[in-house]
Amino acid sequence: MRRFPTLKRIGGAGLVILVAASACVTRQERRDFYVWLDEEPENGVAIRGVPPFSAGDSGGAAALNAIAAFWKAPGGLVSRAEVQLLDPEGLLGDTEQLTQLADRRGLWGYAFYGSADAMKTRLTAGVPVMAIVQDDSGRRETRRYVVVIGYHDDARQWLVLDGARRERAVDYTEFRALWRPVRQWMMTVTPPGKADWPMDVRERVALARFWERAGNWMQAIEEYRIAEKQDPMNLDLTLAEALAWQRVGAWHQAEDLYRRVLAVDDLKARAANNLAVVLIESGGDLKEAERWVRRALTIEPANPYFLDTLGHVLLDGGRPREAADVLARARYRARQLPPPVQREIIARLITAYRQSDQEHLARQVLEDYRRGDPEFVDPDDR
Repeated sequence: MRRFPTLKRIGGAGLVILVAASACVTRQERRDFYVWLDEEPENGVAIRGVPPFSAGDSGGAAALNAIAAFWKAPGGLVSRAEVQLLDPEGLLGDTEQLTQLADRRGLWGYAFYGSADAMKTRLTAGVPVMAIVQDDSGRRETRRYVVVIGYHDDARQWLVLDGARRERAVDYTEFRALWRPVRQWMMTVTPPGKADWPMDVRERVALARFWERAGNWMQAIEEYRIAEKQDPMNLDLTLAEALAWQRVGAWHQAEDLYRRVLAVDDLKARAANNLAVVLIESGGDLKEAERWVRRALTIEPANPYFLDTLGHVLLDGGRPREAADVLARARYRARQLPPPVQREIIARLITAYRQSDQEHLARQVLEDYRRGDPEFVDPDDR
């Protein structure tokens, strides 16, 4: 069996790269890979045009830049400054960082613990694959990112960009030894329209969520529908599709799906609450909306979203004093929610106080909230 380049540690700061025993060996291996591919193209693939990345940066941003350049993605290369602005306190994991950086460039990033077959499937679809390898199985600091751009089964080789000036052919056995310590982590970063390989439900849902983040709700709905066909008993998929319809104001479609979920499981609190919201927004039966949201609250009595929905129902139903009591509880429970959600709850609470002749309480809530959010607009001034 041909011997492949050995591992060698060089440089500082824990940077590890693979180096060939000699440049001529590397060139010979690369040539051999392409000979195999030319002679037996049905047994492998090589993706052309992915640029090498610098060995001076073993982090994921360098590998991501190579893939983004291959796709000619807008937004330019990822810089250290962009990473710092994205995550100044270092709270995001590497995978979340890479996903958000890809999002900014219109690319869908999906990471998972994969397999050789999963990698080959994506390479065959023309999609380079980012992977983490670990040179010393007992030392996390020897982890680094590589980009796999090809394979050939008869040659038993992967074609890999690993920080060298050119791609390198790596024996299957050697690569598996490097890949196994990180549980075969891999990540695809691709324009969503190029994601046409067979996907399982989890990956399909991740693609739907990419479309949601991009504000393309109809495409998200399409992906959820495909996922529902793959797993028709999964009510959470139906819920996700219903919420997407709700986001675009398609009340009838959303209502139908929420009712379908509740017909199977009437203890799905989120479905009960969201059905109540749809009935409110579409001018439906407020008494039915109140029944559904109260059912949701019997399951999750402290949920601030559900309390807000009940307060909304009561306010629209001409019961502002009751609404104010409920919304005051929602305000207390909503302190960890995103600012836009808090603002809506505060606005409803102020309105409820005013409609129940409790102007002093409305004024107090307004002043208190503006101390932390000076830009908050009085609901009467909207």
